[in-house]
Amino acid sequence: MVTRAKQAFEPVLIRADESKYLQTAHKVIEAMREFSKAQYQVDVLKVEVLVDMNFVEGYAEGETDYSQEEAATYFKEQSEATELPFIFLVQE
Repeated sequence: MVTRAKQAFEPVLIRADESKYLQTAHKVIEAMREFSKAQYQVDVLKVEVLVDMNFVEGYAEGETDYSQEEAATYFKEQSEATELPFIFLVQE
């Protein structure tokens, strides 16, 4: 009997710049949906944070790009994209 080992598969999506951020957010969410399919045999997704909290109203020290409501909407949409557990990749 031959047993086939699971292969490690790590898709990584990187945000190019702020002007393309919304387009990339859509791609991250769609990738989460795609790689949640059983055919990929993924146990945990590693995904990019869709909102930079340094620019969220109430958390930012200066200029803001998102209201707290907008940020919550992004996190909710991302959470609803999959039933799999996921962790955020954080860029410093």
